[in-house]
Parts: sequence; C-alpha cells; structure tokens
Amino acid sequence: MRSGHKKKIISVLIMTVLMVLTLASCGTEDKTPGSKVTPPEPPEQTASDEEAEEPVKTMYVTSEEGLMFRKGPGTDQEAIGCLNFGEEIQVEKIEEGWAYTTVGGQSGWCYAKYLTENKDEIESSTKENGSFKESILGIWQTEDGDFSYEILGDGTLLVRSQYGEDTCKWSADGNGVVFIYSDDSVMGYIYNAEKDILVSTLDESSHLVRVDSY
Repeated sequence: MRSGHKKKIISVLIMTVLMVLTLASCGTEDKTPGSKVTPPEPPEQTASDEEAEEPVKTMYVTSEEGLMFRKGPGTDQEAIGCLNFGEEIQVEKIEEGWAYTTVGGQSGWCYAKYLTENKDEIESSTKENGSFKESILGIWQTEDGDFSYEILGDGTLLVRSQYGEDTCKWSADGNGVVFIYSDDSVMGYIYNAEKDILVSTLDESSHLVRVDSY
C-alpha cells in the first residue's frame, strides 16, 4: 500500500475519533444561549414556625368580692394584692384559665373567670349596689375601740390602731355584704341596717359600730 494512502486513512480515523468525543461531551452541560439556573424557592412559613402574639385586652373585674392578684397562675401561688370590683386592667395573655396582667408596676395573674370585656355589664351591676355602697361610707370601729375603719368612696379603707395606720381595700355586693382585704386575707361583714352595725360573717358576736357617716 502506498504511504500516501496510509496517511489519508490515518487522518480519517483521527477525525472520526474527535467527532465522537465532541458529540459525547455535548450532553453534560446545557449550552442553550441565554439559559439560567433557577435557585430553589424557600419553603413557605407555617403558623407553627412563628407563634402569633395575643393582642392586649382591656378587661374588668366582675367579682363583687374583689379578685386576688397572685405571683403565679394558681390558687397555691402567693397573693400580691387584690383587684377591686369593676377595676380596669390590661390582660396580656390568658393561659389555662388564668390572666396575666400588670397593675401598679407589679406583674401577676388573676382568675380569668371573673373578668369581662363588657363594660356595660359592670356599670349595670354597679348601679344595683351603688346606693348600698354609699350608705356605708364613713368611720366604723370595734366595740372596744381598739381599731377604727374609715371606708372611703374610692375603694380605699384606712385602718387605725395604737400601732399606727394601714391602707387596705374594700368592696361590697348587692346582698349587703362588705369585704375588707388585708394582705392576702379577706374579712366579710354583713350590714345590719336596724342596728347600723357591720356583723362579721365568721363570728356574729364580732361587729363594727358606726362612728361617723359621709
């Protein structure tokens, strides 16, 4: 075979191999002009990913006996005060029947069952026992004169004795019962209009005598 013919065959074989290699490489990458790689979209955020904040609610105390204000949500938690009937508070959240609020710079919990957002409900109840509350304003004292209780119209009660003066709170219901709150205790008195005295609900022999009226 002539050397020129051999060279021609070798050249054809080399070109064939190069074409095969070129075609094989075309499938490994998108060469379409203008094509772009689209990044994956982030997953949509669900309600469980971010806890929604409860709106602050304006609520009112419905218990005419007042409502204990505690450090934690439970009757076994220490009492840090007492909320008056009709008192307006800002409830930040309610958990398992207990409302979290801040009163006078002190944060704590109270039983949500005795709260309402309906102010008309409070005003209606206030009208019913308003005259009774006005009738007991004044100064009362124990029979031995050791303690005197000045009942004021703003729900404040001043206790005076030989040991000094202390400030408490009081409330009254439509049944003629007066409640006096001292620290975490509550004392109840039933008004006897005939004798104009306040009789203790725990001991009928213990009562307060009116000294002055307002």
